[in-house]
Amino acid sequence: MTRQRSASPLATSAEHWVDGDIHRLQALAGVLYDHAFQITDVMAVLDQQVTRLTGRGWPAGSKFASSWRRASATATALAAVIVQTAAIVDGLAAELAMIQNALEEEAYVASRYGVKIGTDGQPPPVPAGPQTDLSERHWIVAYKLAHERAMADAQQARCQAACRLTHLHEQIKPPRPFATSSAGPEILASFLRDPQPLSRAVRRPVVKDV
Repeated sequence: MTRQRSASPLATSAEHWVDGDIHRLQALAGVLYDHAFQITDVMAVLDQQVTRLTGRGWPAGSKFASSWRRASATATALAAVIVQTAAIVDGLAAELAMIQNALEEEAYVASRYGVKIGTDGQPPPVPAGPQTDLSERHWIVAYKLAHERAMADAQQARCQAACRLTHLHEQIKPPRPFATSSAGPEILASFLRDPQPLSRAVRRPVVKDV
């Protein structure tokens, strides 16, 4: 399992222009990492206790140890899946933050040349006609292209993360009704835009259920 135990630091950003709550995605990744390593830490302690217990000549010790090894392997696999999920969400948050940061820098430069950036980061219309200030037009076009590139990069990042989550989902063989449903990708895409519902779900105490 990866040694990373917490979410990655994010590039500085002040706005939310690229869609998706970046900081909430990062927080969710942190929660997932925390739960995964709670599982592995607890299982490591229990593994040691079982080893000591079954090594004392207990008649049923061999059967119990075999049963425990299966349960321990299942818990370890679950933790590994949680870590992989955290890494995907964490990577998406970090990438979106970098895109947002770069777009804000482009907006700052453009605004210094008189370009009026919308509160949602949208560029103003490109002026036309003989009275157009060519310098202003140049910077509006430059920011418009930067904005379009940022939106495309953010969408690609979300799609790639959704594909990775879908692939991971298929690997752990979910229940058939969900696996055969065409709603799967839409659910994942919705989660990447707003992870709050899943964030609340994973905050339930995982370790106590192991």
